[in-house]
Amino acid sequence: MPTSRSSTVSSRPRQVHYLTIGVAAFILIYESTREWFFLDEWDFLANRGAKLGRDGVFFPHNEHWSTIPILIWRGLFNLVGVRYYWLYALPLIIAALGAAHLLWRLMLRHNVDPWFATLLAASFMVLGVGWQDLIWAFQIGFVGSLAFGLLAIDAIEREKRYIPALWGLGAVMCSGLGVPMVIAAALVALAHRRVRVALIAAFVPGAAFAIWWVAIGHSSSPTVFTNTSQLPLYIWTGLTAALAGYLDLPRVVGAVVVVALAATAVWLRSIPAVLAASSVVLFAFVGIGRLQDGAGEAAVSRYSFVAMALLLPLAGQFLTTVLRHRDLRVIVDVALIGLIGINVLVLHSEATTWAVGTQYDRIELPPAAYLVDHGERFLGDLPAGNGYGSAQSTLTLSKFTQMVKNGQFPVPEHVSASELATERAVLTVSATPRRAFPAGLAFTNPKTPTCVNLLQGMAVAVTLAGPGSLRLTSSSPLRYSQTTPLSVTVKLHPGRGATQIGPAANIGPTDRWLNLPGGGYVSAVVAAFDGPVRVCETLAQPGQRPNHQ
Repeated sequence: MPTSRSSTVSSRPRQVHYLTIGVAAFILIYESTREWFFLDEWDFLANRGAKLGRDGVFFPHNEHWSTIPILIWRGLFNLVGVRYYWLYALPLIIAALGAAHLLWRLMLRHNVDPWFATLLAASFMVLGVGWQDLIWAFQIGFVGSLAFGLLAIDAIEREKRYIPALWGLGAVMCSGLGVPMVIAAALVALAHRRVRVALIAAFVPGAAFAIWWVAIGHSSSPTVFTNTSQLPLYIWTGLTAALAGYLDLPRVVGAVVVVALAATAVWLRSIPAVLAASSVVLFAFVGIGRLQDGAGEAAVSRYSFVAMALLLPLAGQFLTTVLRHRDLRVIVDVALIGLIGINVLVLHSEATTWAVGTQYDRIELPPAAYLVDHGERFLGDLPAGNGYGSAQSTLTLSKFTQMVKNGQFPVPEHVSASELATERAVLTVSATPRRAFPAGLAFTNPKTPTCVNLLQGMAVAVTLAGPGSLRLTSSSPLRYSQTTPLSVTVKLHPGRGATQIGPAANIGPTDRWLNLPGGGYVSAVVAAFDGPVRVCETLAQPGQRPNHQ
C-alpha cells in the first residue's frame, strides 16, 4: 500500500474551506431555530440524571451507550431548561462541522486535489441525504461517534500511540455506531503497518464497550438475527441509497457509483479505500440488529450521513486520479459547487418537513404549562400535551409538572380561552381504577345501552352529554395480565386528532374506567389498540358526583 504524504495547500482553498464552515454553521443554526424537542429527546430531558440505575447516564437509550450525549443534554437542561432548541443543536453542529474538517484534512494528506477536497467537505457540511444528523439535536450520538472516530484516525496518521484509544472510547460512549468507527480506526492503523497501535486503538474502547454491554447494555439490546441471508441486501441498499441521495439522483445511479468506487478501492488500495470498506462494516453492524425492519431501514438519513463520511475521501481520490486535465478539473469544480447547492435545497426541504412534525409538542405543551402553573390538577399521568411527539415518549404529566414548577419550561403569559379549553379536555382524558365522572355518555355507533366488544382495529363512537366514564374490561373468555396488557386509543371531536392514552389505560386483570370530558367536545371514538376489549356504558345514579380520588 502506498504511503500517503501531506499536500501543500495554497491559501485560496484553505480560505474557502474555513469560509464554508462559517456559512454552513449559519445555515445549520438557522434551520435548528425552526425545530423543537421531539420523541427521544424527552427521555434525556425528563428522565436522565447524573446517577446510576435505569434513568442514569450509563443506562442505554434503546440499545445505545449514550453517556456523553446524556451529560451534554443534562448540562444544557440545568442551564437553560426547555427554551432554546438551537442551543441543544450547537453540539451537534460543532461535531458535524468538526467531522467535515477532519475529512478535509484526511483528503489533503492523501493527495486529493485541494479544490476537490474543499468542495467535497463543503457538500458534507450541508449533506441533504444526511439531514437527520444535521438538524435533529438528538443525533449528537451518531455524529459524536463519527467525530470521535475521525479524531482517532487523525491521531493514528499523526503517529500517536495512545490518543486513538481515548478517542475511540469517546466514540463508543456516544452511540453504537462507535463500534464500526473503532474498527475503521484499527483498520487504518493496520494499513499503516502499525500493529501495536491498531491493537491499542481497538482493545481499550472494545473492552470498555464489552464490559458495559455485559453489565448494563444487554438489557436494551436489539434482537440479533442468526439468519443473515438478507444482510448483503441491507448493505447494498444502504450504500446505494447514500450515494444516490448525495447526488439527488435515482438509486440506479447510486449503484453505478458504488461499483466505480469499489473498483477504485481495489486499484488504489489507499487509506481512503480502507475507510470506504469500513462503510460495509458500518451497514453490516447496523443490519445485524435491524434486519427485522427490512432492507429499506438501511436507507434512513442517519445512516447515510455516516456512510458518506466514509465514502467521500475515496471519491476525492477517484476524481483526482481520473481527471488529470486542468480543464476537466474546472468542470468538475463547477459541478461540485452545483452539488453543494442541491444539497442545501434538499436539507432545507427536509428540515421544513421535520419542523412540521415537531410542532405538535411546541403547540400543545405551552397551554398545558399554563394550566399546571395555575394550579389545575388532572386525574391521570398522561403524556403531557398528548401530541404525536410526547405521546410516544416518556414526558408524562407528572414529570412535565415538575419541569414547570422548577422553572425549566417557560410558561406563556397569555393563552386563548379556546386553547385552554382544548388542552384541559385532552388532559382530562384518563384511565383509572375508579371512575371519575357520573354517567353522561351514550353509544351512537353502534347504538347499544350496555356494552360493545371491540376487536383490534375496531372502534365505537360515543356521544358526550357531559363528562362521563366508560368501563373497560377484557373481552371474555380472553384473559390478560400486567405483562400482556391492552390499551385503547381515544379520538375527540372536533378536537385535535387521535390521543393515545398512556400506560394508565392498559387493561390488565382488573377493569379500568376511561374518563372522558364534556365541555366543547360533542363526541369521542374509542378504539381497541392492541387487542379485544369490552367497553361498557355506565348508568347515572341519583345524586352521583364525580369521584376525583
